[in-house]
Amino acid sequence: MRGRQGERFGSVEEAVVCVRPGVLLDAASVPSVRNADRHGNAVRLNRYILDFWMHGQKRALTEANGLREVDAWNHLKSFVSVMKAISIALSEMVKGNAAAEADPVIWTFTKLAEEYKEKHKTF
Repeated sequence: MRGRQGERFGSVEEAVVCVRPGVLLDAASVPSVRNADRHGNAVRLNRYILDFWMHGQKRALTEANGLREVDAWNHLKSFVSVMKAISIALSEMVKGNAAAEADPVIWTFTKLAEEYKEKHKTF
């Protein structure tokens, strides 16, 4: 994180402590991504799902994200299954309500699940 010119902060909490007096800022209200699990162990972030969506290239996907091909396939398959489960659950929640069935969130999850499934077939 960067602060004023030349300042660097190691965490949101550190930046909050350095805010000038009179400014009320809570670390929990600052959007951030933690690179650690609940035990404080470093967690490597990657973007294989987005990469797969953007270009679908197996070699680029595995090299850029440090995944073996079989792991990439399994992770993508799991993601497809989760997206399908979410779309089904949302659809079931509003079954019989015509207005709710046209909800853009449900439509989006359904379409994403279908499109990821089709792209996954080519992996």
